[in-house]
Amino acid sequence: KQWYQRRVRGCIGGAICCISRTIQSTAEAGIFPQIISGINKTFKTPVKAILVLVVTMLVYTLFDASVLIPFLSTVEWLFYCITFSIVLYLRYKQPNRSRPFKVPIFVSALLFLITGTFVILPLFSKESRMTTLLGLCWIPLGALMYVIQKFLTRHCNNKQRKTWPAEQNNDKITTHLLL
Repeated sequence: KQWYQRRVRGCIGGAICCISRTIQSTAEAGIFPQIISGINKTFKTPVKAILVLVVTMLVYTLFDASVLIPFLSTVEWLFYCITFSIVLYLRYKQPNRSRPFKVPIFVSALLFLITGTFVILPLFSKESRMTTLLGLCWIPLGALMYVIQKFLTRHCNNKQRKTWPAEQNNDKITTHLLL
């Protein structure tokens, strides 16, 4: 039983390291709010992104895993399926284009079929149909939040925008977290 607990802790630690860097870099790119970006000068870690990730993980613990897994995995498999379909499309439309890494087309086609199956198959099961559909409903909600965030970033001047009380102390918090 101890070997299992060590592996679980190792997976959680690895996920925190990798996912927090992804959150931090997408915040720097402007996809997530800019407040999440930044690297701690002493430890060279994305502290604010780690905090966001830990809070998100704590929210996940409020839900039953039997509901959460199909809910999130359907969306994940859908995005993998979309990625493989784009690879196939680009291989068809631009076959001679220079690529740094070229996957054989049968591998992309096989993975497209497998991931598409993982997206569609849960819809035929009565136990997972509702959680699958709810998971798919999160995609337009996420797209809407992205569009709103981009709109506010482009069209709201910081001088005209009302600041929240938490944002007024943002410089002090950011300075503390980054040092």
